[in-house]
Amino acid sequence: MSWFSLTGIAVVGFIITDQFYTTVNIRMLIIAAIILGMVWPDFKRLLIRQYVRLMRAIRYVFTPNKYYNK
Repeated sequence: MSWFSLTGIAVVGFIITDQFYTTVNIRMLIIAAIILGMVWPDFKRLLIRQYVRLMRAIRYVFTPNKYYNK
């Protein structure tokens, strides 16, 4: 993932988070949507990777120990 994508994702996250604490600014939401559209493939890959990590962690927590003691 390039630095451009990481920076874009961070900026979008900041803008969206900022909208929760201040009045909603349509212009900022449009800018966030444009930036997210530019970095969407990398953002989608990041979401899938995090989802896979979460599923592995849940599976590990709820699997009986006898399968891991081999």
